[in-house]
Amino acid sequence: MDNPLKQKIAQSIAITGPMPISQYMHLCNAHPDLGYYSTGNPVGKDGDFITAPEISQMFGELIGLWCLQAWQAMGSPDPVQIVELGPGRGTMITDVIRSIKSSREFADATQICLVETSASLQVQQRSKLSETDMRVDWVENIEQLPPIPAIFIANEFLDALPFRQFVKTNDGWQELCVGLNGEPDSSQLAFVIGSSGLEENLLPPGHENEPVGAIFEHAPAREAITILIAEHIKTNGGAALLIDYGHQKSGFGDTFQAVQSHQPVPTLANPGNSDLTSHVDFQAIGDIAIRSGVNASRIVTQQDFLLAMGLLERAGRLGHGKSALVQQNIQQDVERLVGDEQMGQLFKVLCLTRHDCPVPWFDGNTISS
Repeated sequence: MDNPLKQKIAQSIAITGPMPISQYMHLCNAHPDLGYYSTGNPVGKDGDFITAPEISQMFGELIGLWCLQAWQAMGSPDPVQIVELGPGRGTMITDVIRSIKSSREFADATQICLVETSASLQVQQRSKLSETDMRVDWVENIEQLPPIPAIFIANEFLDALPFRQFVKTNDGWQELCVGLNGEPDSSQLAFVIGSSGLEENLLPPGHENEPVGAIFEHAPAREAITILIAEHIKTNGGAALLIDYGHQKSGFGDTFQAVQSHQPVPTLANPGNSDLTSHVDFQAIGDIAIRSGVNASRIVTQQDFLLAMGLLERAGRLGHGKSALVQQNIQQDVERLVGDEQMGQLFKVLCLTRHDCPVPWFDGNTISS
């Protein structure tokens, strides 16, 4: 076996038995020596996938504009932190800072904090931000943030957090695990049904009508992060903007996927060398935020959000006076960000706020506890 992480996983399974998908995903993404985010260069044209900030500066600039509006709605606290979760190569926060500096008052009040556990990505982020004159700090988890108001931004962060899968069997809902393929001395990974079940109160309505073989995905790690964000906002003031691919309503289906060199690959084929994700259940995220004592907005598409924030107007200004080729490229970037067949409909946006903070555009469309 030429994949050292795959060998370690197979050895662990041979000794202790099948592991939940959440454990497999955590090892693949976060193993300190062999994990995907510990060793690779995942984002960008030369990586495995391209995120919206890597497509166009307009994305991060509009997120920065939203941060400004949120800060004003909060009463313009000084100081305030802009906290990015999973900042990748630092591309989005660089563009956010450009927007922040359009308001000197906001820029003077703002501290930047990046929540990043990968040492290799931290190196890239520090290089990207080396010339900024704004204060930038790094922490490994939300609990290390200072007790001041914070505006959280997270783009394609929640999808990479570990999740669990359950399959409906004749004996109820049982957890899907990663095991070995059953052959003697096999080191090939395979999906197997484990012994753990699922409490029915965690299932969406209508689960009793699902056929045998139906899949339900549950992501305690995402819920735990949401609770930490909500508690910080409730205690210190602030807001959060969560953007990811996913669904607006809880449901059923297998969304576990792996991407390598911009192409889908089998999820068990090359652990540690491909990007493992699943679709985010935004209804579950919103519900847990509400139970934690903050407001959750209606869930909208990235298309609706970016167009409402002025994407077309920003594209027009960016392309004004430029060559036909530059204008064509900007138009293509817009299509990738908001097109029906591109990111526009697949990606969803959710805003969280404290009860005393109405945020522009989302204001009047919140669901409170």
